[in-house]
Amino acid sequence: MPTADGSLPGWRRTPAAADRGVPVRRVAAALALATLIGACGSGGPVVEGTPTPLGHERILGVDVAVHGTTTVTRRTTTIEAMDYYFTPTILRAGPGAKILVIFRNGGFTTHNFSIPSLGISRDVHPGDLREANVVFPSSGVIAFFCRFHRATSAMIGAFEADAAIPTPK
Repeated sequence: MPTADGSLPGWRRTPAAADRGVPVRRVAAALALATLIGACGSGGPVVEGTPTPLGHERILGVDVAVHGTTTVTRRTTTIEAMDYYFTPTILRAGPGAKILVIFRNGGFTTHNFSIPSLGISRDVHPGDLREANVVFPSSGVIAFFCRFHRATSAMIGAFEADAAIPTPK
């Protein structure tokens, strides 16, 4: 429940842009530019080849908002579950890469990290961490999802094999 000043308990309310003397038009222009730059960088042949809006990919037949794409070059990487998306959403590594994924729940509700083809399903409460060993496919994509929010919020991501990326040793 919000406090008297409208902030959530445990969160400090920061002054609005207008209160800090920052012209609202300049803030709006910067946000629009950042959104455009972020949307243009999502490309890549992630899944089913179906055209999707900028900043979206089609995974498991669903249009998924992409909240980051990363190239995995180390043996350990982190995926954060927010309410209701993963960041990064798409992870690329060399074919057959064996990666320890640290799954962190940065949201306010319980999430899940599932990859049925690898026998992985981990429930993660807010603020908690879980680990899973993931082997990237020899080609193509392995999808992961939150079993609680896959259908309602398209909370889905993908591990994509890319032969141009060296496999972490």
